[in-house]
Amino acid sequence: MQTPYLEIIHFLGNAGYYARTEKEKRILSNLTKKGFIQLKKGTKSVYQLTTRGENEVTKGKRPTKDYSDTEFLKHLQDAYRSLANPMKPLVRIPDVREKLYSIQVSDSFFDKKLLSFHDQGILTLQTAMSKTHAEDGGIPSDTGTGLFYYLTFEA
Repeated sequence: MQTPYLEIIHFLGNAGYYARTEKEKRILSNLTKKGFIQLKKGTKSVYQLTTRGENEVTKGKRPTKDYSDTEFLKHLQDAYRSLANPMKPLVRIPDVREKLYSIQVSDSFFDKKLLSFHDQGILTLQTAMSKTHAEDGGIPSDTGTGLFYYLTFEA
C-alpha cells in the first residue's frame, strides 16, 4: 500500500505535509481512512504519519523486538494508564499501538498478544462501534465476529 505520499510525509517528519490541491486532499483523506496518516494536532490540512504509516514506510527496515508476556504486559499497562481515566476506561487500540511504537513491537506481535491477553481474561477487548472505527487500526477477532477497537483492564 506504500505510496509516494507516505514516503514524502515520512521524510518531512514533524513538519508534516500540507495538502495543496483537491486531488491531494482526496488521496490524503483516503490514507487517513486507512490509518496511515492523521491531521497534525491544531491544523486543518497538515498531515503526519501514524504508527501504522511509519510501519508501512519502514517495513523490513525497522528492527522489532519480541517481549515475554510479563514484559509486554507491563508496557501495555503503562500505555493504558497514560491514556485512560476513571470516567473513560475504554481506550482506543490505535492509541495504545501509537504509545508502544518506541518499544519496537511489530503489529502482528501486538495483535497476537492483545488477543491472547483477552482470551486469558487479563484485559477486555471490545468491538468497533462503526465500520469507520474498525478501519482505523482495529484487530480482527480470532473468532471472526468483528474487529476489536477498544481495550480496558477494567472488569
